[in-house]
Amino acid sequence: MQNVVKKIKDDQKELAKAIRTKKSFRKKFPHGLVPGLFEMKRTFRHKHIAYCMMSGTPYEKIERPSKYNKPNMELVRAIIKEWREKEAA
Repeated sequence: MQNVVKKIKDDQKELAKAIRTKKSFRKKFPHGLVPGLFEMKRTFRHKHIAYCMMSGTPYEKIERPSKYNKPNMELVRAIIKEWREKEAA
């Protein structure tokens, strides 16, 4: 379990670093829309939710999105399933 948790944290750190790098290029694109940034942020959010839920944190303590910005819980469950399979291997 420890190796999987460390891998998850390392992946999230790398993704956060890539997001910060892409955000720095906002001024170079029309309306600040950097290609791929939205998808990276969405991936980070769902992986963060999955990681916290695996750690035992209830969703209500992780975030409080508006009714128009609900996370895709099917994606979160798929991420958890993928990580649990890696953990079992």
